[in-house]
Amino acid sequence: MVYAILPGEQEGEFWFSTDYGLYRLDADFNYKQYSIESGLQESEFNTNSCYKSESGKLYFGGINGITAFYPSQIEKEEDKPLPYISVLSINGNVKERYIASGTAPTYTLAYDENVIQLRLLARGLRSPRSYNFQYKVAGLHEEWINLGPNMDIQLQLNPGRYTIYYHIADSFEPQAEARYSLQLRIKPPLYKRWWFVTVLALIPLSFVYYLLKIRRKRQALKLAYALELEHKLHEDRMRISRDLHDNIGAQMATVKRGINFILDQGDRLTDDQTKNKMRDLEMISTQINQELRDTIWAVQQDQIDVAGFITRLKNYIFQLLGPDNPCRVYYEEHGDMHRLLGPFVGLNLHRICQEVFNNILKHAEATGIRIVIDSRDSFLKIKISDNGKGFDPEQITEGYGLGNIRKRAEQIGAEVYFNRLADVGSSIEIMINKPFTQITDKKGKDGKD
Repeated sequence: MVYAILPGEQEGEFWFSTDYGLYRLDADFNYKQYSIESGLQESEFNTNSCYKSESGKLYFGGINGITAFYPSQIEKEEDKPLPYISVLSINGNVKERYIASGTAPTYTLAYDENVIQLRLLARGLRSPRSYNFQYKVAGLHEEWINLGPNMDIQLQLNPGRYTIYYHIADSFEPQAEARYSLQLRIKPPLYKRWWFVTVLALIPLSFVYYLLKIRRKRQALKLAYALELEHKLHEDRMRISRDLHDNIGAQMATVKRGINFILDQGDRLTDDQTKNKMRDLEMISTQINQELRDTIWAVQQDQIDVAGFITRLKNYIFQLLGPDNPCRVYYEEHGDMHRLLGPFVGLNLHRICQEVFNNILKHAEATGIRIVIDSRDSFLKIKISDNGKGFDPEQITEGYGLGNIRKRAEQIGAEVYFNRLADVGSSIEIMINKPFTQITDKKGKDGKD
């Protein structure tokens, strides 16, 4: 609604007071609105309340008073609006107010803070809604998005880095310079972050590396053990060879002397003397044969475990007693029977047990023999007891073979204990501390890898 009209300073120029402020109309019929930002009243004017002075100054009266101005001064004012962000909201919650256009702040947000609201404003000579607003997001928009007089921007963004450019002008400017901006960094969720993915990828790689390392370590241990075992077997075989030379060699020499004696003194010996001498030679030969078999058994075995030693001992006892012998043998086994003994230890234990059985059968008159074998981590104990007539270890002589038993026990680091009871049977205990080869330490308590 027009309230009053006054001519301007130029020909064909007129000024109007309206209910939306002052308007200027030039000779080319172009009009322009002036608002309160220009220092003029915006509303509301009085009807026919106007005056032009001789100096060319225009007066318009309104409810807020009189507005007086020179048209040339108003015309020379240039409107250069400055844009700014009045409100930044994240997921409906205000995060920042009044972000100046001369700054380009950066905001770091969580992955779920992805609904962005911006309200733009302009500082100029006119009302904010008389300007045109536009924006674009680098990487998302190639061209400016025209908002017109709408000042609100709403975005829903995925995790990433964004630069939001905004611009304000009298009208939409498709070629406007991207000058004013706001930067956002929306972090991805934990499972999408590079360091988390890297750590997640390194876990199986580390596990594979650990397995390869364990495998190489096991291979090195196996190689070291194989070399150590070979060295130990070599030492055991050398000791068995010395034992073979010392014992069987001496027995063979005895047989040879006996044969030479019979050949040299045969004319002077009676038939009974000759037979007795031959029986002694036969008994020694049988003993030599048995020891040779035991020695071959020990040498042929790379390792002898407790179970193999027991099986060898049972076979010997079975052959020694025969099917018709009234004596009965009972066995008890405790602990781990798969512990490994060296060949030298196994051979000497076997010969000690042979000597004990021969003594029981010859002198104890027993009808029952009990063998208890206890195989533990740090010791091996063998107890052999009978229900025979018993003996006193302090009263017996070495002719019973006890000296041979003590000698062999000493060679393998074993201790031998005899009971002191008489007339109630006898018993012998062979105790060896840490008799097992080092393979038990490398395999563990259960003998497994």
